[in-house]
Amino acid sequence: MKAKRVLSKAGKILLFSSVSLVFIGISYILGYIFIFMIPHKVLMSMIPLIPAVILIYGAAFINSKTFRRVVMFSSLGCAVVSIVLVSVFGGIDLYYASHRIVDNSNINTDEYLPFDENSKIARLDHEASFKLSTFDYLPKVDGAAALFPMYSSFVNATYPRTIPPLNAENGCFYYTNTYTSIMHMFEGNRDLVFGVDPENYRKTLDQRYDDIDIFKEEIGREGFVFFTHKNTPVDSLTIDQLKDIYSGNITNWKDVGGQDMKISLYHRNTTSGSYQGLRHFLGDIKLAEAESPDYIIGLMSGIIKIVADYINHPGAIGYSYYQYASELMANDNIKILKVNGIEANRTTIKTNEYPFTSSFYMFGRVDHVKPTVTSLMNWIKSSEGQELVSKSGYTSIY
Repeated sequence: MKAKRVLSKAGKILLFSSVSLVFIGISYILGYIFIFMIPHKVLMSMIPLIPAVILIYGAAFINSKTFRRVVMFSSLGCAVVSIVLVSVFGGIDLYYASHRIVDNSNINTDEYLPFDENSKIARLDHEASFKLSTFDYLPKVDGAAALFPMYSSFVNATYPRTIPPLNAENGCFYYTNTYTSIMHMFEGNRDLVFGVDPENYRKTLDQRYDDIDIFKEEIGREGFVFFTHKNTPVDSLTIDQLKDIYSGNITNWKDVGGQDMKISLYHRNTTSGSYQGLRHFLGDIKLAEAESPDYIIGLMSGIIKIVADYINHPGAIGYSYYQYASELMANDNIKILKVNGIEANRTTIKTNEYPFTSSFYMFGRVDHVKPTVTSLMNWIKSSEGQELVSKSGYTSIY
């Protein structure tokens, strides 16, 4: 009888050990997979599985039936807690994934998302030398429409695939366009923003942001361009002619070598990055006022569509940035004007031969810089980051 009890006890230990080892193996495999497939909170919710495994394994070595039962129920409780937390946080992430709010008016962000094999973003031909992990603090990035494909390529190269979808409330990857992203940065809700010089916006912001110190790093250059409908019989304008047009001194195309037709000036809203580009181009020259509110276009894509509609908007002229107008929102019905006889393209922008080039930056609050933000910025300035700047259609500077 004694030998039977020993064998019975050994059998139970063997059974419990086998079940526990299988459970540990499955948990290890699932954990390895989940590290690459699920967000932070869901992964952290699996932590109670660790004591659950330890308890169920330890129960095999407990002689007291009552105590063993208590340990087994404790193990079950830990597992239930983990399942509930995974369900709650997983459900939250699924909700945000299906209810993400993204304004695609200026750019179809769905075509430039990271971690999508069909995405149009630029890619390295090797793994990036810098990688953020699921357990790191992931910098919250945002920016302008024209730069979305570029910073999406940064995310694709360096962030874990587990991040929540674009513009998820609990995420780290956003697109809210120039002014809104700068506002979020000043409010402390973004770590790194990509766009035009944020200092241009201080005067339009609340006074409580006046004393906030920000850092900015130039990471590339872009051409500021002017465009008309392809049927407008003018292909090139001089710098002085453009300044006279936008100051209101020239109002007819015949005065710049075209036909007798009124020049219709369409403007962007004053908070847009392209409007800031126009102000920089004009310097101290006063900009001619819009004929009516209809001549102030809220969307950068909108000004391209209006100029392209020759029948309803003859004589229209607009402005934007080269990559956006020529690639991201390319329209066969518009033509980009030469300036002083020089065509805007990547070569003339890189050599500064094209007269109107401007820098774009990555920037954020000095008091919000975390180690991973600094590391990401250093990588963007590296040969790999600059390769993606160039492959995204811009002029790299490092």
